[in-house]
Amino acid sequence: GFDHCIEVHDLTPDTKTGDLQEFLDLALPGVKLQPRIQWADDSHAVYVCESVASAMQLMGTLRELGLHTVRPWAEASQASK
Repeated sequence: GFDHCIEVHDLTPDTKTGDLQEFLDLALPGVKLQPRIQWADDSHAVYVCESVASAMQLMGTLRELGLHTVRPWAEASQASK
């Protein structure tokens, strides 16, 4: 399955890969092996994590920080799938 993936949604058209990387740097300080960023379209991206556990931890941290809206792969839009 793809449960090691997290969808980032409701992004604005001016959001760039660098912005998403900055969010990862804030959420995962000091982590060397960070998730890969894969764009689905202008308003959806996917963080591809190394494991389901790391995906769930990242999703919780991003929600706590309120940096952007995320959801688990099971709830991801058709654009991302």
